[in-house]
Amino acid sequence: MAESTTSPAHSRCLLTVHAHPDDESEFGAPTVARYHQEGARTVLVCCTDGGSGRVRNPEFGAVGDQTDMVQIRRQELKEAAAIVGYDVVVRLDYPDSGSVNLKERSPTCFARIPLEGPVSRLVEVIRRERPQVIVTYPDDQRVYPHPDHWRAHEVALAAFDAAGSSEAYPAAGEPWQPLKLYYTFTSRERRHVINDKYMALGMDAPFTAREGAGLQGRGDPELAPSEARVTTRVDVAAFAHIWVEAMRVHRCQITPALAETLSVPPEAVPDIYGVDEYILARDLTQDDDGSPVAEVDLYARVDLDG
Repeated sequence: MAESTTSPAHSRCLLTVHAHPDDESEFGAPTVARYHQEGARTVLVCCTDGGSGRVRNPEFGAVGDQTDMVQIRRQELKEAAAIVGYDVVVRLDYPDSGSVNLKERSPTCFARIPLEGPVSRLVEVIRRERPQVIVTYPDDQRVYPHPDHWRAHEVALAAFDAAGSSEAYPAAGEPWQPLKLYYTFTSRERRHVINDKYMALGMDAPFTAREGAGLQGRGDPELAPSEARVTTRVDVAAFAHIWVEAMRVHRCQITPALAETLSVPPEAVPDIYGVDEYILARDLTQDDDGSPVAEVDLYARVDLDG
């Protein structure tokens, strides 16, 4: 696990909680790149070692091979995190649970271990790094119901609520209360818009229900949450290329369909991927009055001097 000096309480810090190596690139990478360039301290917590992954790229090696997968994905994570602009990478390195037959997996895999262990470790990271904003997966994961994504969601919420309490995990450091927690996702309507833009370029639609299609084979628009749940749209047009560049680093995971998706002409990337969508799930800012929000900034209403 990466060590770091504690972030000053007055500086911006953004912390993301992801399940596997490559999730940090697929979900919200342009947003992280933007805030990093603007001076925020950016921290990634990767919960698993990615060891249940298999080679999916025929140009990388034998499809289905799992030899040295942990080391391969660890190196890919290091390279991708540097492209995105993460200042700190914390690997919890729990065994990857895999996407099927969870009951047959080891009781020590991430999705099966007691929640308290990873929550305690994440609370320690939060108290050390002092983020005002935390980002993780949504409560609606029908598009890709991976058990490790569900567990990362549960861990992030529990740690957000516990980090500020002096009674919770007293050995994990001095309490620090984050102010906002977001879910990163791509709405049903935006998936359709992205599909239309790809097809206008004469390319295959990336979000489809067809087996093995698009973004690593997951992305049926009709299973995604509606844009009615979007509270925050971050303009990342200047950083949209980061998504493509970071995803390409995860070479062992690039299926032929994903390679096609990533081959979009560079000049079209800002238009297609120029907005990142979020759901504001927790808001402890002083100005929160319970009214609906329509934000363009994850740090809206965050008082760094308060």
